[in-house]
Amino acid sequence: MWCGGRMHAATRRVAGAVATMPHAHGCACVHALSVVRKGHGQHRARGQPWAWWLQARRPMTMSPHSESAKLAAAAAHAPPMPRIQTSDKDTDAPKELSFYNRNIRDMARKPTHALSVNHLWQLAEKEDPPHESAKLLSAQLLPRIAQRLLQFQQLPFIVGSNPYIKHVHIQYYDAFHNLFMMRKKVLKPNFSSKYTDFLRSLVEPHLQVARVVARGLAESVDADLIDAQHASTFMRDLIRSRITIRLLLEHHLALVEKKPNHAGIIDLQVNPHEVARACVAKVTQRCSAEYGRAPTVVFDGNFNFHIAMFRHHLEYILLEVLKNAFDATARRHAQAPSLPPVRITMSHVTSFFTIRVSDEGGGIPRDKEDHLWAFSFHPHEMRMTQQRLEALTSAKSLRGLGVGLPMSRLYAEFLDGDLDVKSVHGFGSDAFLTLPCLEAHQHHLLE
Repeated sequence: MWCGGRMHAATRRVAGAVATMPHAHGCACVHALSVVRKGHGQHRARGQPWAWWLQARRPMTMSPHSESAKLAAAAAHAPPMPRIQTSDKDTDAPKELSFYNRNIRDMARKPTHALSVNHLWQLAEKEDPPHESAKLLSAQLLPRIAQRLLQFQQLPFIVGSNPYIKHVHIQYYDAFHNLFMMRKKVLKPNFSSKYTDFLRSLVEPHLQVARVVARGLAESVDADLIDAQHASTFMRDLIRSRITIRLLLEHHLALVEKKPNHAGIIDLQVNPHEVARACVAKVTQRCSAEYGRAPTVVFDGNFNFHIAMFRHHLEYILLEVLKNAFDATARRHAQAPSLPPVRITMSHVTSFFTIRVSDEGGGIPRDKEDHLWAFSFHPHEMRMTQQRLEALTSAKSLRGLGVGLPMSRLYAEFLDGDLDVKSVHGFGSDAFLTLPCLEAHQHHLLE
């Protein structure tokens, strides 16, 4: 099968075909191929499936001591999702831990209903909000997660085998498997605390999903295993679904905790000026750590108002916008004795409020404006040391993986708002964030 260090032509053709198959079909075929190598008169199995399939796609080698190999190994050995032990008597549970089973397909076919702000508000006003929320989750979570699992399975086999993408795939499967196993116990009073603990365990591991998947897709685009448009569509669909799933989880947890001035996850007394000041403090600290200094921030406009809002959505968008403004300003004026300020202007009219963030960071080149809202997969910008990757994963750096602004716009659109950037190339940029006040948009569908 091996001759002069090269794979036999027939085997290469079969391997190349498997590499481009949907992931579900590829896994069924991978065990049918047994590639062996002669050594000292004996046959021995070829190890490391990922490196082998990549070589099947195009001739290349990857040293086990290279930085790429170390990063791949680190991602492949990341800790798995926690599991909840359930009774073995649950005969409807999956009989084996397989990514490809009938339960996933059956659940993915079940309809999911778009939720509105009013629906979440009504849950908080029920006699037993956590119980009513658990009923909603039992009907909504499994189908939504199953649909994402099918999305992973439809990736080309070689792309789905990327250690970063596979790691997230396993996270989603573990979540599905555990929820499926406990689905008949969700509404039992003596199981509610275990169910809540498990839902809480789902939130944290998924916080870095976008960064991990973006890196895996970037590597795949760089290796010509998937085109950038397909990768961007996959990323966009995954994030939209993730926003909804996380909202459902955090709404349930907030109903259990019964925070004052909250209707579940809806904060009834959000002051955008207060949120912006907290975001400025975080970004100032990061900018000072990275560049040794940070621009000051000047607030103006009308910021003495309170609204009902998903606070963490507003925080995420403002953090990403401010990170870009601070980074551009610090880099543009690196040799200047002082940095020009970043200006934040706020306005509130009836059912909407607008926040403008203005910087003098040089603006955006005209040839890059069209790509501002696209998920950028440029691996030459993402090849980095382990230390750099850990810094990005822990969100301690101003510069990320090119997913922050596109994700921020998705968050804004999720709330029936908008995020736009106007640039004066050579001077600076203005980012405009417009969001609705939730009490005036209760019937907007959150999808």
